[in-house]
Amino acid sequence: MRYLYCIFCVTNLRLLGRFKIGITSDMSARRAQISGELGGARLLHFSFWVLFPLKMEKRLHGLFARLRAKVPYHRGYTEWFTIRNYATAALFLSYTDLTGQALAASVLAIIFVPIPWDGVLAVLAVVAVQVVAVLSFVYLIFWLCS
Repeated sequence: MRYLYCIFCVTNLRLLGRFKIGITSDMSARRAQISGELGGARLLHFSFWVLFPLKMEKRLHGLFARLRAKVPYHRGYTEWFTIRNYATAALFLSYTDLTGQALAASVLAIIFVPIPWDGVLAVLAVVAVQVVAVLSFVYLIFWLCS
């Protein structure tokens, strides 16, 4: 099984404000490897099992290509991106516009805190689309058999 992940650092100033999207078979080993190569940086991650992980990883890399970031050399160093959270900001602004609520300072803090909300949302979107596709296929099979 291969996992699609979004990983980011909370302790290394050279990596603050950056996130990495990649694939791995063993998330804990991969996180330890990256941490070791980056001098023991503390890393947080979100990972999910997905279908066609290499294809999904390449698509997400293409989505974030304009935000590519330079980080210290290590295995997979070209897969890091700068945190901008444009999609998250758009979601919060759309929500406040639809509900008529004022944009709270806490919401603004969430948007600008160096956590890769857009990277996490992109990985979750891949997972959601694949779950819907699989469930639709199962439903179609049951519908055809009945």
